[in-house]
Amino acid sequence: EAKRLGEILSREEGRVWAKVVGDRVMIHVGGTPVATLSSKDLPNDLLTAGNLTMNVSTRQVNCNERFASLTRTEFDILLVLIENQHRVMTYEALIEESHSRHSFNQHVSAVRMKLRVAGWNGRITTIRGVGLRIIA
Repeated sequence: EAKRLGEILSREEGRVWAKVVGDRVMIHVGGTPVATLSSKDLPNDLLTAGNLTMNVSTRQVNCNERFASLTRTEFDILLVLIENQHRVMTYEALIEESHSRHSFNQHVSAVRMKLRVAGWNGRITTIRGVGLRIIA
């Protein structure tokens, strides 16, 4: 199933989105469901956090059917946080991974706002003096 999904993802770039339902992820191409997987069986280029899905290969982020348009830096910050869910990421590590020393706090604020507008049910929390963590 995951191999078939990987072929669909590469062929249908830009039209693929996912809807998280409990511990299952329903993959859609356009409006058509094409696969349902356990979140642990997702291909490596699809990451989830609550109802948010990131497609790393196409650099798209969506919450159910609503896309969040992120800049390259915003996407990189979110990627590091999602790859390290349930862990506090230090500011230094986030800045290094996202190559974003300039205006880092503004980028984080923009990510929070864009995800909220897209309907994400999770949040990015600040651990004062340490860093950031995703709670999905």
